[in-house]
Amino acid sequence: MTNADILAEAIQEAPHSYQVIRARSSLKLTDDQFHALIRENPDRFVSIQFAKKDSAGKPIKPGRPGVKLNVG
Repeated sequence: MTNADILAEAIQEAPHSYQVIRARSSLKLTDDQFHALIRENPDRFVSIQFAKKDSAGKPIKPGRPGVKLNVG
């Protein structure tokens, strides 16, 4: 199974941040490696950003990087 296949399986039900994917799958890629994998497979994946807030509830930019399936 390729890294792209493992990633597709990890986000099959819903988009996830790289942090969640690392925790829930065998993929332990760096952020840069995730970016490269997504860039190499634009027909399968789309980069997204998850909202991130500080302890006071104010948004932190940029958010957490993540990925979702490209459904068309």
